[in-house]
Amino acid sequence: MNEVEKPDYATLRWVKEGLDETIQLARQALEAYEEAGFSGSDIATFQQQIHQLLGTLRMVQVYGGAMLVEEMERVGRLLAEGALAGDERLAESLMLGLVQLPAYLQRLEKGEPDIPLVLLPVLNDLRAARGALAASEIVLYAPNLNRVVEREPVIPGSGSERIPGLVREQRTRYHHGLLGWYRDQGQEAGLDLVLDVIRRVNAIAGTRRLRRLMDSAEALVLTLMEGEFTADDEVKQLFSRLDRVFKELIEKGEEEAMEDYPIELLKSILYFVSRSHSHDPVVQSVKRTADLANSFPDQLLKAPVEVRMGADEDVLATVFSELGNDLAQVQENLDLYIRGDREELHRLQGLGERLSKVADTLGMLGRGALREKLAQVADGLREMESGQSLPADEQLMEIATAIVEAETTLSRPGGGAAGEGAAAAEEESEKHDEVVIREAFSEFSRIKEALERYLHDTSESGRLQQVAADVHKLAGVFSVIDLDSVAGLLREAEPELQRLGEE
Repeated sequence: MNEVEKPDYATLRWVKEGLDETIQLARQALEAYEEAGFSGSDIATFQQQIHQLLGTLRMVQVYGGAMLVEEMERVGRLLAEGALAGDERLAESLMLGLVQLPAYLQRLEKGEPDIPLVLLPVLNDLRAARGALAASEIVLYAPNLNRVVEREPVIPGSGSERIPGLVREQRTRYHHGLLGWYRDQGQEAGLDLVLDVIRRVNAIAGTRRLRRLMDSAEALVLTLMEGEFTADDEVKQLFSRLDRVFKELIEKGEEEAMEDYPIELLKSILYFVSRSHSHDPVVQSVKRTADLANSFPDQLLKAPVEVRMGADEDVLATVFSELGNDLAQVQENLDLYIRGDREELHRLQGLGERLSKVADTLGMLGRGALREKLAQVADGLREMESGQSLPADEQLMEIATAIVEAETTLSRPGGGAAGEGAAAAEEESEKHDEVVIREAFSEFSRIKEALERYLHDTSESGRLQQVAADVHKLAGVFSVIDLDSVAGLLREAEPELQRLGEE
């Protein structure tokens, strides 16, 4: 299990007085900006103090607190540039951040871990103000849900034979209901229709798994009908995903469809239902189920000693495993792009945003240094997605290497105490290098095959240009992990391969 990263407590205590003074100056500048009717030079003063605050927090490795200050700096910059209009609500969010930060730093001084979940609400308010997606809590939500579902296996013969036929009949009505709701044409009637279909399926479901999913979907519809929160695109997509489950029920039958259970869909539905204040019995029942599966946030706020001793390792391991899967998918898509046509920038679409979410989640879990590194990589991917220029090989390999390093870090078993930090870091670096070298050997095998084909048939020389490109990439990889002698040999071979390929 991965240990929570620890700030430099000694240096933090040394600079704490200066941090408090900077926060106070930022508060005064913000107040003056508000009193001046959200205009004038005070916002520039605020921005200057916030920038200084961010630099100091990073210096003492308080990466969790720095996440909040980053958002404050971004909003401050937009206000100073006139790209965002100041108002009381925005000023209140900025002020709340400045009020909460000293208390957060005091907790760190006492030895508590740098896990900024307590700062998440104000951080997300600031993100919303600049039109950015919230740092999602869903990935942190209900890590025990897998265990709950595993305790409800699909028993042979339990599935209802009537399900495929009923769902086939009702699916068109479900689509009509969604269409009315999506188009704001008779929203209530549309949700009524969706609710009726869900209840009909639930009434004849044979497996506990399908009933659990239908109960949760019903609770979400009831919450929407009570108008507790806006049905944004993220919520609407849940019902599109539920429609894919209906399609599976039609094609495979209940038992086979529920064997491959849509656990992520259920988790997302439960997340939204858990935020409801509805007194409806169905909603309350589903919320109780959600509470059983969601022990994670409260556990993170346990006494710091428990966190440092590795309390709730299984729960945290589940979350880190999911993040590792997300990283693997980003790496796979990046690899397909690297091996394919570099003009096909659409292959990179969405990778930066996905990696950014992983990075923010890691920051919320006390892995701030790793979060900083992945955030930089995510920014690089977003620049590539914009298509302003084709990415260089070195840039691509640096990104791929950073992702591999993050995967290795997440999969590494827990180390020892703080005194063993240097040894643990060295061990982690060695494991990362091993992973990169294994990947490089796979590439070497392909290069060797291409060279053997050329030696048997020199008419295959055209293929050597791609081999030269692959060798160039490998030289960059070995440079990144400080194997300069290997990188040098590869760079010497590259021009000769280019020459042969052009013959």
